[in-house]
Amino acid sequence: MTTLIIEDNAFILASMKDSLQAHFPQAQLLATASNATEGMEQLATHQPDLLLLDMDLPNNAVHDILATLGNYSCAVILLTFHRSKVVEAIPFRPFNVLIKPVDLLLFRNAVCQAESWIKQQKAQLQVQQLAAQLLVVVDMANRKEQFITLRLSNELRRLYLQDIVRCEANGNYTYFYLNSGEKVVASYGLYQYSEALEAYGFLKPSQKALVNMSYIKSLSYEYSIYELVLSDGKTRVPVSRRQLESIRNRLSGGVQ
Repeated sequence: MTTLIIEDNAFILASMKDSLQAHFPQAQLLATASNATEGMEQLATHQPDLLLLDMDLPNNAVHDILATLGNYSCAVILLTFHRSKVVEAIPFRPFNVLIKPVDLLLFRNAVCQAESWIKQQKAQLQVQQLAAQLLVVVDMANRKEQFITLRLSNELRRLYLQDIVRCEANGNYTYFYLNSGEKVVASYGLYQYSEALEAYGFLKPSQKALVNMSYIKSLSYEYSIYELVLSDGKTRVPVSRRQLESIRNRLSGGVQ
């Protein structure tokens, strides 16, 4: 847990440093600053996990720092002598606000809570990064080797693009229908896969569907409804009017 302290009171600064060292040996104090200008420079340079920020900096300079916090993902603990300033802090959604002189037990509790939040945020980021890696379609020299790796509920599953007939959105899940008749349920929404698959011969007839062009038989129009008729002659996928022109343009170039 990397940490930055912006505090102009030398005694309080020393007290926080001692408490961090004694109770949070895993906390890495990257830097300290005693004014807003230096603090903003250190914040931009280090981008810490945790920011301990003095709200009583001269000339209300703390507001300059608070205004930049949207650019960072750190947990923020604010410290002030004035209870009235707690209200001022609300719009900036600090993780915690402590009143000076700071009770060391409350300080430790606030840091513990912040550390738990930081770990949770990092875990979510790792999941997002993993998802991004899994959504990369590997383009091998042989088209048959193009595949996408899906995160399922209990495994990672590789699907070859030539085997995927269509995809269907279902809330935060995506159904992959294969030419074998199997339905695979992936643990991410369809929007996570759209961009990757559209670049590899899939059409997006609506926000809820993707269709492999190799399995499209025709575009039909019946009872004021446009649908993609698939090669099995039975499956029909509705086409939204917003996507109709794009679908027509893709199909007019020849079904892949």
